Amino acid sequence: NIKAGIQDFEYNDWYPASNGSGFSLEFNDPLLPVELWNLKPNWAPALTINGTPGNSGTFFVRTTPTETITLPNNLTIDPFVSYGSVSPASVTFQWELLDGPAPVIFTTPNEPFSEIRFDLPGTYNLRLNATAFDFDQSQEIKVTVHDSYLAWVDRTFKKSTPGETEKENDPDNDGISNLFEFILGLDPSTQDNENFPTPIFDAGSKTLSLTWTNRQLDPKRFSVIAEVSDDLRNWRSDSASIHVETLSSSDLTESFRAVALVTADQNRTHFMRLRAICFDENASEIAPEIISLTNLANEPNINFTSQLGKSYQLEAFSDPSIGWIPVGEPIVATSKVSVLVDRSSNNERNRFYRVRVYSGD
Repeated sequence: NIKAGIQDFEYNDWYPASNGSGFSLEFNDPLLPVELWNLKPNWAPALTINGTPGNSGTFFVRTTPTETITLPNNLTIDPFVSYGSVSPASVTFQWELLDGPAPVIFTTPNEPFSEIRFDLPGTYNLRLNATAFDFDQSQEIKVTVHDSYLAWVDRTFKKSTPGETEKENDPDNDGISNLFEFILGLDPSTQDNENFPTPIFDAGSKTLSLTWTNRQLDPKRFSVIAEVSDDLRNWRSDSASIHVETLSSSDLTESFRAVALVTADQNRTHFMRLRAICFDENASEIAPEIISLTNLANEPNINFTSQLGKSYQLEAFSDPSIGWIPVGEPIVATSKVSVLVDRSSNNERNRFYRVRVYSGD
């Protein structure tokens, strides 16, 4: 009698090598529960073309190729090791730092499982080497380490002090808050307000522009936004009001240029500013609520409740059979009350609006 079971799971191509290139897609550890067979990290392309079914007799190590953490968190890596026909006792492991902005600490440098500690933000390339007799295997990992405000305070001020190291404080009295000093890479102990980005008026195009460079930070926690206003009360950052382009980007910094789309001929009074946002990525999502509609005769302004750092999309419909249609571009909220503007060329009298949290789809 033959006893057999049927594994019911889903898989995909997942890796370029296994998408028509002749390399089979193989499961790393057949002893894992069947519910884990649906997950990409538990599969890998074969080591040789046409596959190595079951990895029988194959010695290799495998980890995820990229990792991202935020200081002061440490990174724990637990690679999958296939010993094949090699005795585990004969294998030696060695972690090493290939390059990065600062040294790192491997808690167990001679074991595949290790916790890795970082002191500075940046991009690090690590490698795990495995050797057994004449067999050598290695796996490289690119680690992106984001900075956090608390880690920056510890490095810069040595300790947290109420009234001095909080985000809104300005210990050097240069008019720049600690949050902006942190995001723009300035020195909070030196009056360097001449380095703060300020708007420039271009006499040729008759527009305001603003150029700035900020540090590469976790986009889920920090954001820098250029905004424009006609009255210093209502600020806009939508694509109909301002155009933002990326000038350069590296592992450490990124530079942008924002240009206001309203000229001096269209509006003699116009303002531009830079806004830094720090928000809680774990905050519970609250549905936006429309609180008022203004300027209905021209370009309707939809005022709604919002959460700092969340993106919102305006949608509208006049014909229920067609359904909701996106209007304009999404915006990132910079306050608890935000405004979206309907600049459609033909606004029907009977038009319904709604605002939804924008997630990229």
